[in-house]
Amino acid sequence: MTTRASLRTTLTELVSAWWFGGPTYDERITYLRNRSLLGLIRAAVSICAFLLGLMSIGLLINIAPLSTPVQVRLVVCAFVAAFWAVRWQVGPLPGAREAAVFVATSIIAIYGASSAQHDPVGVALGVASLAMIATFGALILTTRWFVVSMVLVAAAIAATAPPIAAVHGMFNAGLASAILAGATIGVPGTMQFGMTFSWLDTAEAGTDPLTGIPNRRGLRTRWTTWAMRRSPSAEHVGVLVLDLDHFKEINDGRGHAAGDEVLVHVARVLRVEGAADDAVIARLGGDEFALLVMGRSTQECLDLGDRIRRAVAGDAGVTTSIGVAVDEHPDVDASLLTALLEDADRGMYEAKRTRDAVVLAS
Repeated sequence: MTTRASLRTTLTELVSAWWFGGPTYDERITYLRNRSLLGLIRAAVSICAFLLGLMSIGLLINIAPLSTPVQVRLVVCAFVAAFWAVRWQVGPLPGAREAAVFVATSIIAIYGASSAQHDPVGVALGVASLAMIATFGALILTTRWFVVSMVLVAAAIAATAPPIAAVHGMFNAGLASAILAGATIGVPGTMQFGMTFSWLDTAEAGTDPLTGIPNRRGLRTRWTTWAMRRSPSAEHVGVLVLDLDHFKEINDGRGHAAGDEVLVHVARVLRVEGAADDAVIARLGGDEFALLVMGRSTQECLDLGDRIRRAVAGDAGVTTSIGVAVDEHPDVDASLLTALLEDADRGMYEAKRTRDAVVLAS
């Protein structure tokens, strides 16, 4: 009984983590981009959409007789396929909502084209191609949208069963449905489940275990997610780097446990003060922290630094030296964060000369 209860608890925790803790669309895209898979996936999507268009046209030409509604349906399916084949290659990457619409309309179009056939087995074979779009949905859709897409796939499979049963019997209809469900729901579902936990492991590696805020790796991940959604020169980007003054004396005099309490308290202060400016907070290592701020002017970043300096001194009981670097006309790319961190770090060392100060990097 204890083992069964433990298994139930573990399963509940896994499902809860999958449902509530999965990555967003942007985080999934970043995950794929960082592994050099995004270009390949865009190409594969366009090829699959193109093949759907060819299938629709082929059925329109080769199947007779076809009623006018079925002919119209095949023409619409071919148009939808052609649109998406071009859309995934031209223009900016589709956003989360557009990607969900793509998956939903593609599922409907695949079933719409496949069901134009007179042979129920041919219809089932066409529905099997839903495995391609379901796999794509597993990779990029959030958990909720993926479940919606799987409901559409299940409806398509259910619709194929009665015609097969009428011609080949209930057993064959059930067998065909089970095979289709495994290929179009089971495999993509397993993939989506596994990718969610792979991402969660990556996210955990990007989190500082003591303070619960991102570490240097996590900061870069968040920067990449933000930057890929912005055009060059989109808005101001600022970085604040702060270092606690005389922190070694706290560790040596009061012990490392006391030092850890100070770091946790500072992280809490940074969350509160940075929230008004939508800052991304990170612990770079030791007693050094950073804030990434988007869309704020140089003066606003300096004001934020001064608020943090006063709040840390008042709440955490330690003073800080803060360096500020701002690019008001940025070229948004991967190197910008590195450059701003280096500039802010120099400003922080300049502030260390007097301590308890905020200095704008020159």
